[in-house]
Amino acid sequence: MLIMYNQAAIFFAGVCVGMFATTIFVPPVAVGPSETHGDFSLLNVITDETNPRDRMLNLSVRHAKTSVMPQFASKYFIVVKSTPSAAIRRNTMRQTWLSDVSNHPDFIYRYFIDEGKDNLERGALKQECAENQDVVILDSTALAPSSGSTRQIGLKMIGAMKWALRNVRSRFLIIADDDTYVNSAVLFEDVKTWPTEKMYLGFHMKGQKVIHHETQPDPRYAEKDYPLDVFPKYASGIYFALSADLVSAFAFPPAALRSMTNDDSQVGTVLLAYDVQYVHRATIMPWGHQKKDTRCKPTSDIYAVHATPVYWPSISRWQEDMLQLHKNLTDKPCVVGFT
Repeated sequence: MLIMYNQAAIFFAGVCVGMFATTIFVPPVAVGPSETHGDFSLLNVITDETNPRDRMLNLSVRHAKTSVMPQFASKYFIVVKSTPSAAIRRNTMRQTWLSDVSNHPDFIYRYFIDEGKDNLERGALKQECAENQDVVILDSTALAPSSGSTRQIGLKMIGAMKWALRNVRSRFLIIADDDTYVNSAVLFEDVKTWPTEKMYLGFHMKGQKVIHHETQPDPRYAEKDYPLDVFPKYASGIYFALSADLVSAFAFPPAALRSMTNDDSQVGTVLLAYDVQYVHRATIMPWGHQKKDTRCKPTSDIYAVHATPVYWPSISRWQEDMLQLHKNLTDKPCVVGFT
């Protein structure tokens, strides 16, 4: 199945068969006649603006005009950005914090992954889809960046937002990396305090300098066409959350967004034009943890940790540490090794 969305260079190569096994069915809403777009049908969604749930749904069609009926509903929808080669990371998170999320009635998550560079990767993804039913596959040809970098993360984020608005009726969108560990107990308490509108939550950074050029063969962070020397305030891309009213600014903007290498600074750039509520969480740890620290940090002070496997001696050791971290945060009042 190949789907092209209006005004977008994002294609969906497919989704897992049966991926909606955990679907929470949406209450019926009035719909207009269907119309054909590409190789699938779109429904004109008619919403009652006096109904708060319908106001949220209408965000997805304000700029797009038409929308596929949402296939499931959840108050909090989690997007986890990943790559075909990161199967161990995905499985580890399924065994830890995403397991807690799966058992919570207000949360649903999905991995968003490009389709793979060869038949071996595509075959492995197909098998993973069948086993877990939690993967959305994006067409790699539509994720080719135009900014001189090989990073696809910004386009992947926008593709995930488009998919979410068309398929999920949700009040909040949470975006995380596949090597981010989230303390689910803190998350479940934190969401109770979230403002319902104009919310941009995360570990916010100010005064970050723009890297216009890099000497490395793969310019991972270069924003060579960015017009400023300093980014506006933005939240670290390892974990951040948006209220639903802000998501359409990315998924269905009135004009094409600037192509950028880094998804987190792109979010901050776009939202600078909006009257948003910046909600800072100092307990999100973009740079991971320092094992040399011997202080015992309260588990309630650990929200999210960016645990990049490259800093571990092996991926198997990383997996062991993530499983142990999950156990410690679940069973102990404090954890040693965090700053």
